[in-house]
Amino acid sequence: MVVTLAVAAEMLKAEAITSYQLRRGPDTIATTLGLLHLQLRIVQAQSLKDKRRVVKGFKDRLANGFNVSVAEVDRLDDRRSAVLAVAMVANDKRYVESQLQKIINAAAEHRDMNLVDYELQWL
Repeated sequence: MVVTLAVAAEMLKAEAITSYQLRRGPDTIATTLGLLHLQLRIVQAQSLKDKRRVVKGFKDRLANGFNVSVAEVDRLDDRRSAVLAVAMVANDKRYVESQLQKIINAAAEHRDMNLVDYELQWL
């Protein structure tokens, strides 16, 4: 299940909780939302066009390979820095955590950029 960043933003405005439970008769469905911010440094970018090429390729790879929503949310006009927001929704927190950890590892191992920092939030 994929959540758009707009939906994630609306969920952020609500009270921060570790899981949201929907009630359907006697059954309970637990939903976990993981929100990851990646601060990246694109070392060899000489222009915004170079930066956007690297960032777009990484965003596309994440969206297709991990079934997540990805958006560049900060440092849009800085040719050597980018901040990406990655959102993932599932019913199992361990699954979301393992997938987001794989995304962190992919960012750290990417040949065209360096992972400067990351922040993981649970909603």
